[in-house]
Amino acid sequence: MSTLKRFDNLNNLEHKANKRGAHMSTKFIVVSFGMIAAAVAPQRTIPASTDTGALRIAAAIAPRWAGVAAYAVEVNDDTGLAAAPRLLKSFGKTAELNPA
Repeated sequence: MSTLKRFDNLNNLEHKANKRGAHMSTKFIVVSFGMIAAAVAPQRTIPASTDTGALRIAAAIAPRWAGVAAYAVEVNDDTGLAAAPRLLKSFGKTAELNPA
């Protein structure tokens, strides 16, 4: 299946779920970044229950990593589809996260 067709199918699923009154929730994650071959790459993802919790975790682990970032992600609970992550705060060197 081509990438474009797969994308259209995901959009159709999301549209149908929204018609049914899909429940969206916000998830919070902290991503640590390390240096691999002179480039910054994501290493570890830690879930957090609140935005404040994500910020606290990020600040606590920042001295041990090349970079750390706290994100908020909107997730459709019915389909599992996630929107692009929204950066809350970053420390050190980080890279952009590309949603899969």
